[in-house]
Amino acid sequence: MKKYFGRITGALLLLAATNLPTGALGTEAPFERPHEPEALSLPTGERQLFLDDHLIAKTEDLKRTLHQPDKKGAVIVPDRPWEVSLQTRCAPAWDPEQGLYKLWLITSTRISDDAGATYAESQDGVHWTKPNLGQREIEGSLENNFVALDPAMKWPENAIENVVYDGEDPNPSRRFKGFLGCYDREPIFSRDGIHWSRPGLPKIPSQDESNLSYDLRTRTFIATLKQTGPFGRSHGLSTSRDFLAWTTPELVFHADEEDQVRAKQNIEERLANTKLAPPLHVDPTAYKADIYNLPIFRYEGLYLALPSVFHTTYLGDDGDDGFHLIQLACSRDLHQWTRVGDRQTFIGPSNKGIGAYDTMQILPPSAPVMHGDEMWFYYT
Repeated sequence: MKKYFGRITGALLLLAATNLPTGALGTEAPFERPHEPEALSLPTGERQLFLDDHLIAKTEDLKRTLHQPDKKGAVIVPDRPWEVSLQTRCAPAWDPEQGLYKLWLITSTRISDDAGATYAESQDGVHWTKPNLGQREIEGSLENNFVALDPAMKWPENAIENVVYDGEDPNPSRRFKGFLGCYDREPIFSRDGIHWSRPGLPKIPSQDESNLSYDLRTRTFIATLKQTGPFGRSHGLSTSRDFLAWTTPELVFHADEEDQVRAKQNIEERLANTKLAPPLHVDPTAYKADIYNLPIFRYEGLYLALPSVFHTTYLGDDGDDGFHLIQLACSRDLHQWTRVGDRQTFIGPSNKGIGAYDTMQILPPSAPVMHGDEMWFYYT
């Protein structure tokens, strides 16, 4: 794994968002379409979010205000002797047959360069347990929650970072679908999310970050895969209707010139804020921004994304340094994206000195969990 100063060392955090950004009275330049808009056919019962101007003919004396989710604290922490750090790129999947939320983690151990996929489950999404699965030996014991498709596989080949539940597949052995490997994702299947099969399908080209969600409305699996693009880390889109054949990844999201201007401002504001943890290493000549991670998921009438913007403060042979700020973006077609709230931070760091884990590196899940009228985001 690539070394970062101020690396992730902690827990998954739960936050609840009761409201997404909506219109609020204020002072914003009036908007009016230059031509009569075409009539739109909207599905009955589908909510419409006014995060962009797609459904708006005219605005006056209106200002969009970005509302950040409420943080609820850590819900899964490293509490086993061998656990060093926990991460996730998944959203908890509800298994209606067992009545459980299931979540797959990336766990680093006390063994140098050792990591792998682990599993946790919960009845309410707040209180989680790590059952002993007996699949992989750690420090001489099988009493752990590691998921091992092949116990002989090592990191990064053994990673199972992205998993979704598919209740419509007629084959129960394919109820859970996921990607194997930290590079070049290989589709795999499972009946219960614990015991996995590897049918030998072609791998999807990817670097070391990916996300996966399922669009129930269009019956489409959506994968975003890290690529190299303008200004560094960027992300391609690949989709599938059956999880077997995937489209060639197409670049859909990357940083731009405006991100570089904002990066310098954000870094300087961070360094001046004594309540926030500073990077360990700072070199003003290294300041830049790119898109570290990009979850995409459908919510009602549009697609939402949580671009994790990495602000680089140092580049060196001994490792890089910097911090993440998670933004919110929306799209109607998965290809053209609008940054919501003028690129303001949707999920940012907690203050130092309060026992919080999310003080530096923050990475979002592939999708939220809908809980009543709230969206719950489980992030690293």
